[in-house]
Amino acid sequence: MLADLIPRRFDAQRFSALRRERGLAWGEPLVYCRETGSTNEDALAAARGGAASGSLFVAEQQSRGRGRSGKSWQAASGESLLFSLLLRPEPSAGHASVLTLAVGLGVRAALGPYSSAPLSIKWPNDVLAGQRKLAGVLCEAELSSGRIDALVIGVGINISQKQFPPELASSAVSLAALEPGPAPLRGREQVLVEVLVAVEARVRACLSSGFAQLASELAAHDALRDARVSVTGSASLEGIARGVDSEGRLLLETQGVLIPVGSGTVRVVA
Repeated sequence: MLADLIPRRFDAQRFSALRRERGLAWGEPLVYCRETGSTNEDALAAARGGAASGSLFVAEQQSRGRGRSGKSWQAASGESLLFSLLLRPEPSAGHASVLTLAVGLGVRAALGPYSSAPLSIKWPNDVLAGQRKLAGVLCEAELSSGRIDALVIGVGINISQKQFPPELASSAVSLAALEPGPAPLRGREQVLVEVLVAVEARVRACLSSGFAQLASELAAHDALRDARVSVTGSASLEGIARGVDSEGRLLLETQGVLIPVGSGTVRVVA
């Protein structure tokens, strides 16, 4: 089984060797630990301490791992790929919601070859296999004088879980639980390199030219496109999802009017 092929402990030296082979700019220096509160918190603290752009923080387990809107990320040690990447973009960097979608597209593209099932993006920050969550993204910014001084990209990917807690059993899935795709899965180090390569290409495109270059890719892999959905957050809305705008906001068609939604929890209405 795929789960048996994945070492429980992340091999930092193997990752570094694979990273050099691919000529990957990001991922150095690497800070690895068995357990931490949150890799995003670690990266934000390092940013305030002057850490370089491209610094990578990887953990086997997080005690305060979180997703969007403060939701927790649950994972047993060694079963997920949990990492945060620190970037220092230009002060004019785009909206965090747009960058979150760019990261999600990169994660989806990198994981696609490992799954025979098609993967999609669920606004605002999930990668799905079918209707179940395979990965999540959380982007957070460190601001200075109202401008982005540092951007932290946090990603959690379900790798080798054979089972999930009852409350997640019907909504989450791991790579090991999917029918394998054309690419062999040879460990989390390889997956991380592939993800960083794909994410780097899309984030750089987004930072240089905005979301326009990625709009067609999102449209092709949009899990919500033309579905009736409800959005709960500061307000509750229901309508037809019609893609996203240039700022990464969900476009919700309600009574013939497109309403841009900047944040919220989305549920497909049967």
